[in-house]
Amino acid sequence: MQLSEDGQWMWNGTEWIPANQPPAVVAQPQPSAVYEQPQMANSAGFIATAPMAEQSKTKIVPWIGVGLIFLSLLMPYVSIFGMGVSGGELIGFIGDALEAAGELDGDASGDDGGGEGGEGDAGLGFGGIMFFIAAAMLVFSPLVYLLSAIVACVLIATKKGAIKILAVLHFAYFGLFIVAAVLGTLDILGESFSVLGFASIGFYMASLAPGLWFVDK
Repeated sequence: MQLSEDGQWMWNGTEWIPANQPPAVVAQPQPSAVYEQPQMANSAGFIATAPMAEQSKTKIVPWIGVGLIFLSLLMPYVSIFGMGVSGGELIGFIGDALEAAGELDGDASGDDGGGEGGEGDAGLGFGGIMFFIAAAMLVFSPLVYLLSAIVACVLIATKKGAIKILAVLHFAYFGLFIVAAVLGTLDILGESFSVLGFASIGFYMASLAPGLWFVDK
């Protein structure tokens, strides 16, 4: 700003104005008010969505594994010369098998006194013993797997982490069967038989289905 010689006037660039006149004040724009959502609303929104997030954690894949075990009971567990026996039928035959095993045990104990009986036991050998162990595990597998599936239903429904431990035990049973079946052979009429040749698709489906219990989805 330029003042006149007498100091009474001031040049503002366009005209002379009295020096004692206050400069014009330019109004500054006021910032617009920002609306903030109350904290209570946020808390309410979180509480409302929390149950939905909890429901989304429901596991689906482990239930599929349980369903496969139940489905396998309708499929052949044992195949004997082309004739399949389902897991459900095997469960019904378990009582008869136990009765027959008791009779065989009685006959074997009656033959222990004779020399020929001792030679027969010695001739059975390690392979024969493992064969009968594998055969027993195959026959009882539908009952064992059914019990495993029922326990799995409880564990999955209650969201217990022990379902993976149950899966390990399930696979351990299957692994022991494989070991016994591989080591156990029985020679009949000059031919060697293994229990693996009698196990069918239903048995393998139920044996491997618990692999889905390790999936957390």
